[in-house]
Amino acid sequence: VGSFLCVLLGLGVIALALLLNSSLVWMQRLFLTERAVVSQSAFDAMDLKADISLAGRRHFPLPFDTLTYHLRSPQRGEIVGFLPPGRESLMAVGSGFRLRFLGRIVGLPEETVEVRNGRVFLEDRELSEPYITGYPGINLPPMRLPPGSFLILGDNRSLPPTDYGGGIVPQERIRGRLTDVGRMKWRFLVGQWQW
Repeated sequence: VGSFLCVLLGLGVIALALLLNSSLVWMQRLFLTERAVVSQSAFDAMDLKADISLAGRRHFPLPFDTLTYHLRSPQRGEIVGFLPPGRESLMAVGSGFRLRFLGRIVGLPEETVEVRNGRVFLEDRELSEPYITGYPGINLPPMRLPPGSFLILGDNRSLPPTDYGGGIVPQERIRGRLTDVGRMKWRFLVGQWQW
């Protein structure tokens, strides 16, 4: 009887530990981070020289910080994982991963933004963007961004935003910002150490 109670107590402790672990993982995914996969086209939008085919994959898992956007709004210059409008059908890819697009926030809500030959102008002043790559060939007419919406573009301005889901994106579709761990993983995968 005594050993039976010890076994039951041991099983109860294991069950409690598993329950607590599952709860912590759920809380982490809900409030702190999101594991998402990013496609080749999203990487191409961020850097012209990226060749992730070297690793033999079409999609790469990257971590995105979701807690920050529970505390504040996204800021200009942040690299974010987002789901473009009209792409609701994208479901989970593998265990706990969702497909996300990748881009940089260049325009904030209610700003007047224009893109001339790949260069962003805010209220007719050029935005300093030392990260731009590729032949800057895209143009967008002056527009006032709606409240709660951001202009997201890739760093490779030779690609049209429609290729990678960029453009005007409502805040609720921005899932999180790329973490420092995500940046290091990106650099390791593509063999580039400046971003």
